[in-house]
Amino acid sequence: MQQGSLPSSTEERMTPRVRVLLAAVTPVAVASLLVAGCAGGMAANRRSPGVIENGAFKPGRAPAASYGPDPSLTCPERGVNELVADAIGAVAKPEGRLCAIADTLLGWEGTGSDVPPDSVLAVISSDFGLPQPVRRVVIKDVNTAEGAEGSRGRVEGASEKDVAAMVAEPIRSFASTAQVPRYGFVIQRIKKGVSKIALVMQDQSLEIQPIPRKLNAGQTATLSGKLLGNLVNPKVQYTDAVGKLERAEPTSEKSFTAQLKCGDRPGRIIVSVTAEHEGANAALASFPVGCGTDLPVAAALPKPGGKEAATSDPAAVEKQLADMINAERASAGLQRLEVDTDLAKVARSISDDRAKGKGITSNELTRRLQEMDISAPTILVSEAQALSGEDAYTRLSNSPQDRANAMNSEMTHFGIGVAPGPPVDQRPTVVVSELFLKQVPPPNADEVKANLYKAISRRRTDARAGAVTKDPELEQIAQAYASQMAKDKGKVAKEKVAEIEAPLYKKFATVNELGGVKSDPLDFAEEPGIVGDAKLVGVGVGVGTSPQFGKNSTYVVILLGKRQSGKAPAAARQPVKKK
Repeated sequence: MQQGSLPSSTEERMTPRVRVLLAAVTPVAVASLLVAGCAGGMAANRRSPGVIENGAFKPGRAPAASYGPDPSLTCPERGVNELVADAIGAVAKPEGRLCAIADTLLGWEGTGSDVPPDSVLAVISSDFGLPQPVRRVVIKDVNTAEGAEGSRGRVEGASEKDVAAMVAEPIRSFASTAQVPRYGFVIQRIKKGVSKIALVMQDQSLEIQPIPRKLNAGQTATLSGKLLGNLVNPKVQYTDAVGKLERAEPTSEKSFTAQLKCGDRPGRIIVSVTAEHEGANAALASFPVGCGTDLPVAAALPKPGGKEAATSDPAAVEKQLADMINAERASAGLQRLEVDTDLAKVARSISDDRAKGKGITSNELTRRLQEMDISAPTILVSEAQALSGEDAYTRLSNSPQDRANAMNSEMTHFGIGVAPGPPVDQRPTVVVSELFLKQVPPPNADEVKANLYKAISRRRTDARAGAVTKDPELEQIAQAYASQMAKDKGKVAKEKVAEIEAPLYKKFATVNELGGVKSDPLDFAEEPGIVGDAKLVGVGVGVGTSPQFGKNSTYVVILLGKRQSGKAPAAARQPVKKK
């Protein structure tokens, strides 16, 4: 993990917000009155800056009904905007939705490096129908010239051309590496001699057809789009309101179609679109669709001191994330996840390594889990680097794959590890690792044994194989073997097996042995060997840890055989047949 990047999940590395430094310009002594938004599509008297109220940043315009192009949103075409367009030529184009966001950001109470956090930009981007949050933002106060040269009250400062030159430089720089560079720019007079500018830039290499930002219960909508530039092979995945992950196949190497359906339970549908660019995956879209509920219009502001507290108390962030995950599961009607302390230790070790720039392989993860005596058929992993616990939760919950991990209905336990991460833009970060697994509840061994006897009897009756009688000696040996398997995690030494089975050779003519571990122990009753030629049966059940199913695994040994009719010579006694 390199300093300066914010990997949001196992799927992608999110680009940090970029604060572009505007070049200083020497004031030009001209008679210039710099007025915001000259007679364009967003004139001065139509400005709609956002406002901060009740701890949230809210746009001054009504939110869009759909994601996708919006002809009703336009950019100013005269004044400084016209000069900017002339200065950059065809390298980038203004875009109405980006201008609406820039207009909203005029109300942000901060300039320079104090631009809105990603969580705020994500909500504002969604408000204006952008399927990908904007991340490149400039908000700056500029000293501007006002009044005729030599006149009383003349204020020296930058002319319109000067400001246009300031703005054009970062746009050109951004456009040099973008596939489809677009920008939004607005300027507003704050007071005499001071104007505020807001510049928003985005690489819009994905074009989607309008799709509603909210669906009603039972409603379906078609998501379709195409790739622009040099991108190929789109991949679409999304989770429904309860976190079930779905994937859509592309219709061609440049286009895709997917059906989004809102079920009966309200919540969010999370959509992401990626594509290949020069052999690497590129994130193109990540947006929510309300399912039976409205998406938030105002963006909650981070609480003061939250960033510093996040890095100084990782344990508090771990608890915060656990509570937020379980709260969302509860809202979706899912079972609460239990914290596994050993699993959390493994998660912390992963975060510590990631914070130091070290990667971890699947083999290394398996080794660490085995050291903690942890095993399961499936272990899900989510990772993020973020500015705080809330930021980490937002990043992970807005990723379909990571949200599906946290909302998986089969998972029962999780472990969360947090470590202080390398700074990004001189701000402290946290590295988060989340591990999820399914742990079966402790079985009742006596109950399992009784049910196995019943299942064996039914199976033999259905196969007309004749009844078998429970034999105390076979059961005693089977139980000893099953208990030893549970103790040794299924790997019993040959010498110990021989010791346990020795009595079988003294009193039984033939014995068929079945056993091992399965997710459902009653499945052993369906084995072909159950209906073999036997008169007696003994069942043993042990509970322990297995490499396949982890803790509370059920080990089973079934012995089916016949007693010797008389004292047979040693050479005639048959060995136990294992299956």
